[in-house]
Amino acid sequence: MMYLHIGIPRTASSYLQHSFFPTIEGLDYLQDSNVKSALIKCVTDQHLTSQEESALCSMRDNPQSSLISAEGLSMDPWLQSYPAKVKNLHQWFPKAKIIVFLRDPVDWVMSLHGLAIQKHRFVPLKDFTGWDGTSFGNNEDVKDRKRAVRINKLSFVQALDEWVQTFSQEQVNVFFYENLVMRPVQELSRLCAVMDRTLPKNFNTEKRFNASFTAERNDAAAAVYSYLDRFTKPVHLSYLLGHRLAIYISHGIVPIPRILIRTQRKDIREALEIKFRAEKLGVL
Repeated sequence: MMYLHIGIPRTASSYLQHSFFPTIEGLDYLQDSNVKSALIKCVTDQHLTSQEESALCSMRDNPQSSLISAEGLSMDPWLQSYPAKVKNLHQWFPKAKIIVFLRDPVDWVMSLHGLAIQKHRFVPLKDFTGWDGTSFGNNEDVKDRKRAVRINKLSFVQALDEWVQTFSQEQVNVFFYENLVMRPVQELSRLCAVMDRTLPKNFNTEKRFNASFTAERNDAAAAVYSYLDRFTKPVHLSYLLGHRLAIYISHGIVPIPRILIRTQRKDIREALEIKFRAEKLGVL
């Protein structure tokens, strides 16, 4: 049996990949980069090299129960694009069980903004979401997608429907990030049950792989960077200092300059809650 953990991004994938999946006994956890590359090429309809085709053949013909985790199979979070050629993957592994973790879409957007800050894209939340005070989508022309997310194209329901229609309702297994955080033993046990395994004894559910910056530090870093960027050019020393200062703020090395923070985080969150109300009901 083949098990495919497809993400979505920002739902503790790194934790599962590095801390949990390797501990499951009797399961061949595949981490071959050629296999991951081939799988992602399948769902993006790209040409496979002979080496990648060979890797997929080996995985398909593997008599053992195998698992591969590649969150890129579910979506590109920066482009808000979903796999258009899931049927290609189905042709290779028609009986595979799909494992997908979802997250509250409002929290997911906030987390993705935090990831942008971690990648040194110091953009205010309102610009990242395209919020103009009344609606979203005021950022469609931003070329650097790590500086913006297309709120109007975000739909976990759409992504799930694509996988369910291509495979089947019985093959697609949905888990929730919130349950993993609040009730890790129960959610990991349920995950193991899908793979016909049991939770490893003495597994440390408290261990975490990634640590995010606080929302306040994200806002402060973006505010400082935007303030200096407004009056300087990339070649100026003050611009370079602003970039370095933003990094120090986000990492907690220097104090937060609260006087510069003019965030609309509360208003944006409330607007996102309204925007994704139907989406949440559709997923549940």
